[in-house]
Amino acid sequence: MFDKYSILLIKEKELGELKEEYTSLSKENQENLSDLDKIQRENDKLKSQLDQQKLIASQFAESYRYELEKSKKFQQEILNYQSELTLESSGKSNTIYKIQLGLFDEEIDVEGLDDLTKIDTENNQFIYLSGGFDSYSLARTYLIKVNELGFNNAFIVKF
Repeated sequence: MFDKYSILLIKEKELGELKEEYTSLSKENQENLSDLDKIQRENDKLKSQLDQQKLIASQFAESYRYELEKSKKFQQEILNYQSELTLESSGKSNTIYKIQLGLFDEEIDVEGLDDLTKIDTENNQFIYLSGGFDSYSLARTYLIKVNELGFNNAFIVKF
């Protein structure tokens, strides 16, 4: 039979084997956790890159829409110019062109512009018009002068 000392040695050996198994499993778990951390970091990096690509794509789409709108406006301006030239050459035009400087919340002091007209609106705002031209081409030339004076949103109005 086994004496107490022998049983104790057997139990101690079993305990040692269990500790080794625990240590082995613990190392395996740590390695698995380390692998999971690596995978999570890689996933976060890929997600960040995807978000950046989405932002770039949305900015590109917005830029494309803006350029498309600008192109349509430019095409319309060319068509208007051509039709105005046709009317002018046929002598049938009773049209007057003015430059609208903008819509303002307060009265402004405008110097260096001809035939300035101020129109009060119902919303207590002011529309400023300048010039009075028989041809679209003269109005277009004047618009460039108005832009140079700082009225970058000015445009031609047909009367």
